[in-house]
Amino acid sequence: MTTADQVTIRAGRPKGISTAGLATRDHILVVARRLFAEKTYSGVGLTELLREAHCPKGSFYHYFASKEALALELVRATGEADGAAMARLLSGYQADPLQGVRRIFEAVRDRAEAGGIAQACLIARLAVEAPQVSEELAAAVKDVLDSWAQTIAGALDQAKALQQFPAGLDTKAMADFMMVSWEGVLTKASLVGDLSPLQLFIDTMFDMLLPPRTKAPSV
Repeated sequence: MTTADQVTIRAGRPKGISTAGLATRDHILVVARRLFAEKTYSGVGLTELLREAHCPKGSFYHYFASKEALALELVRATGEADGAAMARLLSGYQADPLQGVRRIFEAVRDRAEAGGIAQACLIARLAVEAPQVSEELAAAVKDVLDSWAQTIAGALDQAKALQQFPAGLDTKAMADFMMVSWEGVLTKASLVGDLSPLQLFIDTMFDMLLPPRTKAPSV
């Protein structure tokens, strides 16, 4: 999941930094987000990152202890921003929560069409690399995926209450399956260079595996 080309950073900001300093810190994070999505974490050296961000090394270390610390902040901020965006989207589909879940994935597809698949793949890319970087980074990526799955599970619970699909469905397991499958689909789309795997996931998941049993009221 990725909500936008630029993430507004809110999580973990240290106290005692000026407004200008916060802007510099956020700018580094935005540039890192773009580079990590395009080239992977391991494919971007600190020298390149500093050059692209127009940031002296001393300034970088004023805000981040290391490249890994930067990645940790970026993962947490992305998780929070995307999680909030998912919640806002779902709030508009309370009468048809299953359609709301579908719209989450369609929104990512639409952004990938507008801005390129790489910018939708940050967490998917880091999920592959994180275990080789550190346990802390791997845990942070897992926390983000678990949080997104929990949001989707909540919407599926609402859909179950509206009898949109069988009452025996394990919504937590289905939400986890969706997230694992989606991250794999993003990786495949990046590999082949087109968005057809994203549409295949959406069509298969919502038209074949989870077709609504009853028509929900119009939103």
